[in-house]
Amino acid sequence: MLLITIVFAPMSLSWSSFAVFVLTTGITVMAGHSVGMHRMLIHHAFRGPLWLERLLIWLGTLVGMAGPFGMIRAHDMRDWHQKQSICPDHPTHNAGFWKDAWWQLHCRFDLDHPPALQIEEI
Repeated sequence: MLLITIVFAPMSLSWSSFAVFVLTTGITVMAGHSVGMHRMLIHHAFRGPLWLERLLIWLGTLVGMAGPFGMIRAHDMRDWHQKQSICPDHPTHNAGFWKDAWWQLHCRFDLDHPPALQIEEI
């Protein structure tokens, strides 16, 4: 995808397309991922009308990291690791940018005895 972008972006780049990119990225990352998935879904920091909650979660899935259950699982797993006496580099992001990016995009962290994932009732 990066190679295709490098090759073809100069042919189609315009200020209006860049503005659309900035706007849609801001909406999906800030409203969807940060507010909807992280603050509302994972931390229960606020409640809203059902239509708003569903919209924020849907926008959060457009970021491409995971769906609602995947985000809860990843967040709970990271928190569980960080509470252990020995925490590997993967959940603490201590391996450097490129290695961490590779792990995040291409690897799955499976434990022999993982903590149970409990989806809370709201």
